[in-house]
Amino acid sequence: MSKRLKIVLTNDDGIEAKGMSYLVSALLSADIADLYIVAPHTEQSGKSMAFSFSSVLCVSPHAYSQEVREAWAVKGTPVDCVKIALRTMFQDSPPDLLISGINSGNNYGKNAWLSGTIGAAKQALLDNIPALALSQDHHISCFQKEKAPEILKMIIEYLLSHPFPCLTGLNVNFPASPESSSWKGVRLVPPGEEIIYEEPHFLGTVNKNQYYIGKIIGPQTEGDPSSEYTALSENYISMSPLFRQNSPFGVISEQEFQQTQKKFEAFLESIDISQIF
Repeated sequence: MSKRLKIVLTNDDGIEAKGMSYLVSALLSADIADLYIVAPHTEQSGKSMAFSFSSVLCVSPHAYSQEVREAWAVKGTPVDCVKIALRTMFQDSPPDLLISGINSGNNYGKNAWLSGTIGAAKQALLDNIPALALSQDHHISCFQKEKAPEILKMIIEYLLSHPFPCLTGLNVNFPASPESSSWKGVRLVPPGEEIIYEEPHFLGTVNKNQYYIGKIIGPQTEGDPSSEYTALSENYISMSPLFRQNSPFGVISEQEFQQTQKKFEAFLESIDISQIF
């Protein structure tokens, strides 16, 4: 890394979530950036890109347990946090990168549409800031902390090398494997089609009011398992691009993506990936 970075951190699990703690620890060990946390006061999972329209938001200084430059707790959504950070707090000195996570549970396939973790990263892209969304498959307890500093350093270096023809983020999912089965590597793959459905389950009626609770069904997909699913099931970290464009003509062709994959493999060879995995 040619210069010391300025990184803003957020999540959707709340500022005191274990995933945030693991992320901060890894980045402090990597020693590549000054860290600023602007994260929800409480859990905001499933909020996607929701924001608090015309609502007063409380933003409080937070005494974080690790040595970050600043920490702020926002009584709002992940997107609220990103907007406040990028459009007010750091408007005059924008960060080099925003990282959202580490989420407890995966965010691959169409699940990414629903995720507050992904929503925060997309908001950063809308504000012209590169972004990473990080998620741990199954549960945050599966995260392999020992290798995390070098892995995150490598992913950040790759993203900031601008591997795509337009401003891009990366949706990164870590496989759920025990420490005895170390992650094998990292794959750059297209987003998948899997989705975990949460169907409304009727509980009953009290005083004419109906009560429901979400019941998870899935994951479900059409056709063969995606490259994201396959990478995770084979104990590889999956990375898929997040674009800010909304054009019906798309952002990158399949051929161009395959060329980008080959360049990513060359990037891994250039940094001697065997020293990390």
